[in-house]
Amino acid sequence: MKNRRQKKLNNKAVLLLGSEDSVTKESIESWNQYIEHINELHILKGDHFYLKQNQDIVLKIIQDYLLSSHCENSDLSTVVSS
Repeated sequence: MKNRRQKKLNNKAVLLLGSEDSVTKESIESWNQYIEHINELHILKGDHFYLKQNQDIVLKIIQDYLLSSHCENSDLSTVVSS
């Protein structure tokens, strides 16, 4: 089978990560090789299941991202939420 370079998805994305997760920040940031427009990486308190204790914060991040005009920008910034 041939190795062929996959084309990046021309989508917009915001990334979320638990501060105590076994997944590393570098691993999460590597998604930029697959997705064209990643703007933010939010690091939330908790492990891999950070969503359980941060539902309101996650919903706010998603809402703010969808409503903001900066989602057009492709510069990645990191936001640490407590």
